Amino acid sequence: MKALFVYEKFVQDSDPIYDMGIGIKKQIEDWLKTIPDYRYPDSPYELIDLVISYGKKQFFDYLLEKRKKILDKYELKLLLDKAIYRGEKKMADDLLNMGAKFKTLANKANYLALGNPISNPQLSLTPEQRMIIAANERDFKTFKKLYEKGVKLKIGMINCLYNRNWDYRTNYKQEDLIKKYLADRIDNIENHIHSRDIKKIDKIKELLNVKPVTDYKKLPHGYKSWAVLKFIDENHPKTRKEIIRYIFELNYGKGSFNPLLHSSYWSTGYQRQIGQYIGLNKRGEYELNFNGKAKLKKGMEKFKNVK
Repeated sequence: MKALFVYEKFVQDSDPIYDMGIGIKKQIEDWLKTIPDYRYPDSPYELIDLVISYGKKQFFDYLLEKRKKILDKYELKLLLDKAIYRGEKKMADDLLNMGAKFKTLANKANYLALGNPISNPQLSLTPEQRMIIAANERDFKTFKKLYEKGVKLKIGMINCLYNRNWDYRTNYKQEDLIKKYLADRIDNIENHIHSRDIKKIDKIKELLNVKPVTDYKKLPHGYKSWAVLKFIDENHPKTRKEIIRYIFELNYGKGSFNPLLHSSYWSTGYQRQIGQYIGLNKRGEYELNFNGKAKLKKGMEKFKNVK
């Protein structure tokens, strides 16, 4: 297994520098052995990924030059993402020069934040791209500033505010501020829509008109999840979409659910909070399992006066 990390055979033509225990190949091999839970990487990509993780600049240039013809576009993209995350700007620049692409606009923005980007006009963010990032990251201050400067809205910017994955990192307070800001300007919204999406103005207005009908801050903790379990127990829905519809309309009122726009609503939370309490019966209907029935029964007394 010796020298597996450089993927070369030293059998017929021995490398005297390596054999003498010196040289960069030997240095890399010795360094790998110092890593906790050490094992030889299975591929050139894994080795370079490891070097980026530990910020080993002295090995990076050598390995990248040796292996650049082996790495595919997807691996280059992942390595660039890792270099940006680790704040390794020189490594990121080298990968960009090799043709690596950014995974997302936010990824690109994080690279630019490292300062002094390599000379490439393609790397500058347009105002529209900054607005997309602001919508995705729920950055109300930046979103408002760009809107007031005349940056045009696209339906994708608005969709991302409603098609939640219920990520714990999402700043829902900032998200609500953006929604309210746009909803307050709905009468004049067509003047701010990108020409490409102006034909979707009715869908955009429909989204912005959907407002919560219940203030859940005033309800007991756990009521929403319990109400969903109660709905499943009483109705035995046959599809997940029926449950998602109930969850959405629980917030926004009867008839507010649009299957084309809201089918992913609460999808992650559905799995985490509800999925563990339900299952399919022989008729293909959703019903509560043993733990679900116990949780439903426990909530009956707690929420009996909630309307």
